[in-house]
Amino acid sequence: MKLLIWILLLTFLIFSETFSNTLYEMIFIDGDKYETKDFHPNAHCNHKYDMLLSENLDRRPYDILSYNLYMDWVHPLSQEKVNINGVPYVDSTDRIWKGINSMRIRIDSFNVEFIELDAVDFLINSVTLNSVKLSNTPQPLNNILKIPLNPNIKAGDTINLSIEYTYKSNTQDGFFLYPKKMFVGVIPNTNDTAWIEERIAYTMSQPESARKWMPCNDNPYDKAISTIKVRVPLGFIVASNGLLQKIDTLADKTVIYYWSDDAPIATYLMAATASKYVIMSDWYKKVSNPNDSIPIIHFVWEKDFRSSKTDGTEYNATRTLSTTPKMLETFSKVFNEYPFSKYGTVILQQFWAGGMEHQTLSSINRVWLRTNEQFGLAHELAHQWLGDLITCATWKDIWINEGGATWSEAIYAEHTISKSFYNTLMLNRRATYLKGGGIALFRCYAPAMKDLFNYYVTYAKSSWVYHMLRTMLGDEAFFNTLRNLLDENKFKSLTTEDFKEFFSRSNANPPVPFETFFNQWIYSPGHPIFNLISETYRKVDNKYYTKITLTQTQNFPYVPDVFITPVKVDFYKDREIKYSEVLVTDSRSKIFDLELDFFPDSISIDTTYILCEVSSIITNIREITYDNNLDGIFPNPAKSGDEVKLRTSVVGDRVYIEIYDNFGRKVKDLINADLTNGSYEINLNLNDLSSGSYYVLVKDINKYKTYKFILHH
Repeated sequence: MKLLIWILLLTFLIFSETFSNTLYEMIFIDGDKYETKDFHPNAHCNHKYDMLLSENLDRRPYDILSYNLYMDWVHPLSQEKVNINGVPYVDSTDRIWKGINSMRIRIDSFNVEFIELDAVDFLINSVTLNSVKLSNTPQPLNNILKIPLNPNIKAGDTINLSIEYTYKSNTQDGFFLYPKKMFVGVIPNTNDTAWIEERIAYTMSQPESARKWMPCNDNPYDKAISTIKVRVPLGFIVASNGLLQKIDTLADKTVIYYWSDDAPIATYLMAATASKYVIMSDWYKKVSNPNDSIPIIHFVWEKDFRSSKTDGTEYNATRTLSTTPKMLETFSKVFNEYPFSKYGTVILQQFWAGGMEHQTLSSINRVWLRTNEQFGLAHELAHQWLGDLITCATWKDIWINEGGATWSEAIYAEHTISKSFYNTLMLNRRATYLKGGGIALFRCYAPAMKDLFNYYVTYAKSSWVYHMLRTMLGDEAFFNTLRNLLDENKFKSLTTEDFKEFFSRSNANPPVPFETFFNQWIYSPGHPIFNLISETYRKVDNKYYTKITLTQTQNFPYVPDVFITPVKVDFYKDREIKYSEVLVTDSRSKIFDLELDFFPDSISIDTTYILCEVSSIITNIREITYDNNLDGIFPNPAKSGDEVKLRTSVVGDRVYIEIYDNFGRKVKDLINADLTNGSYEINLNLNDLSSGSYYVLVKDINKYKTYKFILHH
């Protein structure tokens, strides 16, 4: 049946209108949500974030079981207007269209007098309840459409509600419409200009804009089965959730596409897009059953489909999207089998985001075809499990979705490249979080609504919550728990408490109680800042006694004074890690006694293990002789008046070089500057220091190194 449907669609496309060719766009990429520099006067589309989002956690006294939505987009897609200078544009009259949303609703409470739906800027033409048209047609008031119920309707009853409405908003929000050949901008660092290839209409709802293109219960906790039908002019193709059921070609040269998703879906994940696309199709063979396949459907413009350049000068759909089967296979192995009826992407331009994980069909910015944005694609695909299969119950719980998908980018890197690259990406997220404000930022749970999609917290820091659960529990326990959570809660919406309680009942006696873990990392802001002092002495039996003092120094409002957490400490010899120990710290300062089989060259806190900063690492160990080809301080020991040099390498960004005395007290700042990646030889002015033993601490955003030296006068 699936194959027959796609043969039907491809046959239809052959006889559709010819596609025309035009050019490019300008976008800056930064994580999952992207800043778009274009004709839009509000470059970051702040109207998306400044809106007042509902924080009411009370569920409405009903459950929507299904949406059967019809939208007539013939008028918006048929208008082609240019001004006196020949520049294409869209005006308010082009954006008017009619729709019908028919819903099956179960009443869940007693004495329900009204059904309240979210509806913004619609004209309601008629309301039909259980086949009876209401004599008085209600209209939205304060963005709520209030529909009276018959007193005979009781708890447990199912009603049928149909709303005919006219969309009439002139705001590019919820429903977007752009003309063919509209100028977008000049692509940075090139002489290329960006133009919209074909006229395009699409919906985009996250977080609460579904109410702006259909009357609905626009809350992520309420999932329903959906059918979306869209009427468009001949030559246009409609992409939507689920599987294409049929295409009706009408006598007036218009077409109706029927899409249906058999899996429950939240309203913000429902979507429809129409443009003059060509279809790229592929198959994903299930990991669980290679004899069964899932269709992969990509909707792209013909120019991008035919592009063969891979140097970043053109949008190349084939190169960028060919990895989709491998991505599906990877995540199906990591999580559970892909849970939906199809997957694919639809290309949008103009688009204020980088990508959006609409269920079974990710909407992606056309620029990704130019930049070959594989990790962005992996992010959106991972959302099909962490965001779509399970969904945040409220927007306060958004970290579950975005933290999970951001962490999944690193998981994809681990499985296709290496575990080392996984750590590299996680360190990159750490660096982003710290550079964005770090300890001064807000908590992951319930961010202010204007900060709902703040990359530093909702994406970067939240990804470390998943990572730290993994490091704390170990791979077997963590991944088994995550898979079971996905399986037992599939097609449901979860709160943070639901997530925490599932991990709690699945893992007895974790190193840190989950109540404590979530209070520290989700319900509180910040992270620990560590000061590590170690002393190592030779013992008579050729063992080495090491005393480590681990002190937390963070001091910021609402940030815990003590993070109860595992800390991984690495012990080096000859510049290699010879031993590691995971220490659980549960106080502001704690001493750990260890016995080693070797004398360590240096000791460091592993910043790939826990989200933290290290204010200083002071080690009382033997002096190391350096030659001119290695990092180090020379001459060492040094005399007053010597020209003393430090040779070290750094990872760029903010770099600090400081001197500490033998008691761990900072005595001098040498460098606090942005440096590029590389090796440096730095002259040390030590004339103001007295004789004694000192340590030079070199710290960049990811690594910490200490060099001991002795100064004589």
